[in-house]
Amino acid sequence: MSESDLTVSPDPRMVRGLEIAARMRVRQDGDAWIVPSQSGDGRYRVHPDEERCTCPDFATRGLRCKHQWAVEFVRQREVAPDGTETVTEAVRVTYSQEWSRLQPGAGARAQAVPTAAPRTV
Repeated sequence: MSESDLTVSPDPRMVRGLEIAARMRVRQDGDAWIVPSQSGDGRYRVHPDEERCTCPDFATRGLRCKHQWAVEFVRQREVAPDGTETVTEAVRVTYSQEWSRLQPGAGARAQAVPTAAPRTV
C-alpha cells in the first residue's frame, strides 16, 4: 500500500463552505444564520444548534451541506480562544446619481456623473 492510497480527499461540501465563508456575507439572524446561495440570488437559513439548513441539498441528503460548513467556519473565525467574539459589520458605500446628467461627448460610452459625495449605509 502506497502513501497515496492513504490520502483522504476533503469533503467537496466542506471546500465550498470554506469558499462561501471567505468570499460571501454570512450573517447571524437570531438563532439562525443567513447564508447566500453560490448559484443564484437565493439565501438559506442554517440552524447550527439543530444541525439543519433550508437548502435542497440538506433536504435531500439529510447530511451536512456547504451552508452549514460556511457557518461553522465563520463562527470559528469570529470566536477567540478566550471566548470573546468579534462582530463584523458590513458597510456599503453608495453614490447618488442623476442618470439624466451624462458626460457630454461620451456617445455610446456615456457614463453617469456622480452628483454627491459617497455616503455609508
